[in-house]
Amino acid sequence: MRWVGIENGKVDSNAKSVVVEWIDKGGAAFVGTGTSQVPVVTVNPSGGTPYLRTRADRQWTNNLVSLPEF
Repeated sequence: MRWVGIENGKVDSNAKSVVVEWIDKGGAAFVGTGTSQVPVVTVNPSGGTPYLRTRADRQWTNNLVSLPEF
């Protein structure tokens, strides 16, 4: 997953599992900008693989899959 650090503008990428672990440990990630910005949260299903999702327009969505790949 590609990300941009808000503190320094650094662009980097990590495996999804690394991003999930980082958020689970208190990190905060967002998709979008300004008033369109929504948080990325982790889902840790019992017996399943953790994954990421967002909440947009008061609906839990899987809109991360619609983002462009780099």
